[in-house]
Amino acid sequence: MKKYFMWIAIVVLLAAVVFIYKNNDQGQAKDVSNQPIDVKIELPNGHIKANEQITIKAKVTQGGQAVKDADEVKFQIGENGQQNSEMLDATNQKDGTYSVNYTFKQDGNYYVVAHVTARDMHMMPKELITVGNPTTTVQPAQHQHGEEHHHGDATIHVMGIENIVANKENMFMIHVQDKHGQPISKANVRLESWQDVNGKHEFIDAKEVKAGEYEVKETFTKAGKYSIKAHVEKPGIHEHTVLEITVK
Repeated sequence: MKKYFMWIAIVVLLAAVVFIYKNNDQGQAKDVSNQPIDVKIELPNGHIKANEQITIKAKVTQGGQAVKDADEVKFQIGENGQQNSEMLDATNQKDGTYSVNYTFKQDGNYYVVAHVTARDMHMMPKELITVGNPTTTVQPAQHQHGEEHHHGDATIHVMGIENIVANKENMFMIHVQDKHGQPISKANVRLESWQDVNGKHEFIDAKEVKAGEYEVKETFTKAGKYSIKAHVEKPGIHEHTVLEITVK
């Protein structure tokens, strides 16, 4: 009889240990889910040459754990001082790393922005790249000024520029972050739009719906090509980005 009760006690003890272990695991998972995602751009070591393919990676983590299920990861690549840039879809490597192969066509100073949307968060860190031997070299800590008007360090990403329809309310989401990828909150953000050089310019104020995320809705009265400019103003910051969109 004593052995019987001893075995019962052992079973109960083991069940309690398993219960506590599972609860601890769940608690840790909840703690991680409340932490922000972190994105680090990984570039090849050594000198990057023009006309040679390289792999650009973004490592996404949350609470030190790999994020393997990001909703969207894109790399924006452009040359400093130029408004045009390329937006490339990244390949999910299923280990928290997202990558794209790219070939720079000529020597120059370039930038790479990783646009990452995962677990209801958006991050867009930026890195500078020197390719070949350009006449001027970019220092990583410096902020480069292009043809746009800049007075601070901010990165602007406009979402919702696909599938825009005339005579219907279209929603744009403007993400604003500093050079470290942290959201810039409580800024004055507005969207400017026009259809041609001599056309009327419309201005609509955006509403901050989440830290660093600003929502604006606009109805275009006719189809065609438009230019939109997202303005961001805050003490020490006056930036904008220009995009071309098609309204169907």
